[in-house]
Amino acid sequence: MFSVLFKLKDFFSEYKKDYVISFLSMIFSNLFRVFIPYIIGQTIDYIVKNELTTELLTRIIVVFVVSLVASYALELLWSYLLFTGSARLQRNVRTGLMNHFLNMRSVFYEKFRVGDL
Repeated sequence: MFSVLFKLKDFFSEYKKDYVISFLSMIFSNLFRVFIPYIIGQTIDYIVKNELTTELLTRIIVVFVVSLVASYALELLWSYLLFTGSARLQRNVRTGLMNHFLNMRSVFYEKFRVGDL
């Protein structure tokens, strides 16, 4: 598996910025997803202790909504960057393979059928 990644190191180094942003946004998206149940737990604790005020509830709702939106936006960002990178890699590999096939001599195609390629 790692030998394939080593062969693709030029591609990954060319688009390193996209993959780093994708990786970091994936981490922060998951942190926000873990933070949301924590907010709900804290809210329940405030209700049980009878300490929940209107101001505190408003603040909790704002933090909750901001966390949801941030989690969604970051997840959208990392999935977009990762999957467009995948499509780019596919296109590059297929283009290289097609260019290789176009440079082959006719003797090669007499020996191997097109379906075998």
